[in-house]
Amino acid sequence: MGSTAIHSTKLKQLSQTGDRLFDLGQFEIALNTFQEALKIVLTSEQQINILNRIGLVYRGLEKYDCALKYLNLALQLAQEIGDQNLVV
Repeated sequence: MGSTAIHSTKLKQLSQTGDRLFDLGQFEIALNTFQEALKIVLTSEQQINILNRIGLVYRGLEKYDCALKYLNLALQLAQEIGDQNLVV
């Protein structure tokens, strides 16, 4: 398995784990998981996805300033790459 495939698999695992933790209301652990995922993203699309998820976690934690920061980062990146399907 190549390096890119390993990164992709690890990112998928972290994303799914973060999503499950979020659904269970374990926001702090979900946040740590998504922050770990953010360190290994390979594409802008992946970065947008993880930034959006981090924003949602902060919203769940009622840290609205942080939520807005990450959601805006995701939106800005989506606009920069010009893919309207990625605009969150």
